[in-house]
Amino acid sequence: MRLLTILSSCYDFPLLKERILYYCEMLKTPTLVNNFVEKHAERVRWQIMRIYRNRNLIVHNGSSMPYLSLLIENLHSYVDVFLSYAIHSLAEKKNIETMCHELFMKECKWNASFPRNKEPLTKGQIKYMLSI
Repeated sequence: MRLLTILSSCYDFPLLKERILYYCEMLKTPTLVNNFVEKHAERVRWQIMRIYRNRNLIVHNGSSMPYLSLLIENLHSYVDVFLSYAIHSLAEKKNIETMCHELFMKECKWNASFPRNKEPLTKGQIKYMLSI
């Protein structure tokens, strides 16, 4: 399906249409993909710091921020993915060191696959992104 056909079929779903347009723009070039991933990683780091700040409030003062449940809900999917990876790896008899090396190698491969330039993404790069 062409993009215009998809967008016209999203007439009743303006948020979905907006997201499609956003991701089309953010994933056009390797530079934009890298920027998108870095921005996302930064947001996750900030979420973790907010949760840690709330943890300190609970431990030291017995109180928490009113948005604690929202923070935990937002981080939930990341924890699910991490735990799934850890459980599958341990079931395959991998140890912590092996898992760390594997994740480091994936990160290196990712960085090597997407040079920071403005050329359009290739089919191979898109296929690699979707296979991770």
